[in-house]
Amino acid sequence: MDVLEAIRGRYSVRSYRADAVEEDKLAAVIEAARLAPTAANRQPFRLMVVHTAGREEELQRVYRRRWFSSAPLVLGIVAVPGEAWRRMDGKPYDEVDATIAMDHVILAATALGLG
Repeated sequence: MDVLEAIRGRYSVRSYRADAVEEDKLAAVIEAARLAPTAANRQPFRLMVVHTAGREEELQRVYRRRWFSSAPLVLGIVAVPGEAWRRMDGKPYDEVDATIAMDHVILAATALGLG
């Protein structure tokens, strides 16, 4: 699947299969985040991979929708303002960079047939 097909085919999934995600696909999705362009190449974010099995109750405290903890894993991203490039007016770009990285994650997951 090319990137334009992934963009066209992407949608917000709210129903997941319990199938485990293959390690090579997970690695490819993580690599997509690493390759995302960031201001001054600072990469001011952390990508978290949470395997949901046995952690459903904890995850429900984070986000109460049942679909959230029904996938075999959840990927999250956290922006780190202290590591971000800043404009001359002081605005940090951590949120912009984390958003671009997460978009890469979403498109890579779509291209690989993941929800």
